[in-house]
Amino acid sequence: MACIIDAIILSVVDFTIVVFVSVGTTDMDFSYYELYLNSIDWYNLLFSTTDWSAILYSAISIILALFYYAIMESSPSQATFGKQVIGIIVTNQEGKRISFKRAFMRHICKVITGSLFYIGYLTIIFSEKKQGLYDMIVGTVVVYNQ
Repeated sequence: MACIIDAIILSVVDFTIVVFVSVGTTDMDFSYYELYLNSIDWYNLLFSTTDWSAILYSAISIILALFYYAIMESSPSQATFGKQVIGIIVTNQEGKRISFKRAFMRHICKVITGSLFYIGYLTIIFSEKKQGLYDMIVGTVVVYNQ
């Protein structure tokens, strides 16, 4: 549930950034799609071009998410807005607030280990403290806020 709330928040911010960045800079002429549709070699034509704006927006989204999670989880609340609604916080092994660096690394490890067949998340099922592999790597625990 916390993940869904955070995803909604990040999506709204991402969308807002995309709208403001693209106003006046995006060519709204979609006639090039006709070129794709009428081309015999449409597949090669489609994948031979690079849409740099999509790459830029993806990079902005990834960086925004990294900083959102790192700032929120290292803040005095120790939780993203989604985690606050659920009543959970991120701590170190001793139950203390984590640093920005550790929170940043936690999210990077979450992305990497989650990309590998969700191994980073599957460990939650089997670990004693219900830690993801990313939590084990950086030494964090997610617990209910007292």
